[in-house]
Amino acid sequence: MSNMTVEQALAIGLEHHRAGRLDQAKAAYVAILKVLPQHPDALHLLGQILFTWEHYAEAAVAALSALAVRPDAAAVWRALAAAREGAGDLTGAAAAARRALSLDPLDPPGLALLAPLMKTAGRLPQAAALYRRMARLCPPDSGDHAYAIDNERLCRALADGSSRSGAALPAVTIVIPCYNYGRYVAEAVDSALAQTYPNLDVVVVDGGSAEETLGVLRALNRPRTRVLFREGRHLVGDNRNFGIAATASPYICCLDADDALEPSYIEKAVFFLDQCGFDLVSSQFHGFGAKITRPRWPLTRRPTLANLQDYNQVVTCALFRRANWEKAGGFHDFGLGADYIYEDWNLWVRMAAQGARIMNMDERLFRYRAHDAPRITGQKGLKTLQEQRVIIHAHNRDVLG
Repeated sequence: MSNMTVEQALAIGLEHHRAGRLDQAKAAYVAILKVLPQHPDALHLLGQILFTWEHYAEAAVAALSALAVRPDAAAVWRALAAAREGAGDLTGAAAAARRALSLDPLDPPGLALLAPLMKTAGRLPQAAALYRRMARLCPPDSGDHAYAIDNERLCRALADGSSRSGAALPAVTIVIPCYNYGRYVAEAVDSALAQTYPNLDVVVVDGGSAEETLGVLRALNRPRTRVLFREGRHLVGDNRNFGIAATASPYICCLDADDALEPSYIEKAVFFLDQCGFDLVSSQFHGFGAKITRPRWPLTRRPTLANLQDYNQVVTCALFRRANWEKAGGFHDFGLGADYIYEDWNLWVRMAAQGARIMNMDERLFRYRAHDAPRITGQKGLKTLQEQRVIIHAHNRDVLG
């Protein structure tokens, strides 16, 4: 920086930042901070990069440092809230988001940040009011407006209990395929049975496990739960299809045996299928278990077919209509190891191509378990995402054109 001013260095950093050259942008901001350690713009922009890289704790520190100099910057308070939410500090995130809105009450991104935090905390009237305010601020024909309206309706239904009462609640089956996950499957089943949605049952499908897991499954004695045993080895997509075929429920959720659901997941997802006309609903997620390298992976609110063709934007445990599963022909297994393709991604693309309406809820209601060893059996030699995109497109050419 010896040959340029701080303003010039900041401009260079911003140019790199906008072009996606984040390493160079970070270097420019760090150079500024070596000269002026409390430069608020450099701190805020550095925090944005750290957040993008999912270094949430460091991003929060950068935001707090910027706020020490510029305490009335609503955008920085919002950045602090997002960083705390990413790190799992929901209470701290809500406090920062409230401060951001007190400084800028007409900020839709701030409302979109605080509203789900209030909803997760069970403060449903406050959440409904925030979504209502967001709807008023967004253009009536925008996706953000529809998103806010749908979520306001959900909060009101949760508050008055109508989302889980009445004789006409559609049946939901949670299908849990299990292959050698005896040490985890009871936790998955218990998370399914702990759902606040009452009209629900569980089907566990063993796909050829070893005796240790078979013993666990034989002893699994839970209400509203059936265990189906199959002869020989079967892959996960085939096991999901087998479990779905064994039930008549109009709504289906497939939960892997090593994962878990937050208690309100099904109730909220059913609302969006039953009351808002969506066909496939999932949520944001958070990791747990061994090595959690990505505790947070934000998903697009309403992924389009183009979004899905680029990358899987729907979690495995999405709730979907049986009719869409039937129309798509169910899950398709491609193989293991070098032949493996994400079978859920393939199905979501096919459903979207056939006209399914898709949404991701704004709360983290799915718990994804991280493992020390590779999660996917035979994962060595797994195809790259680009290779998988090509194969998924070819497999669905009849509906993609």
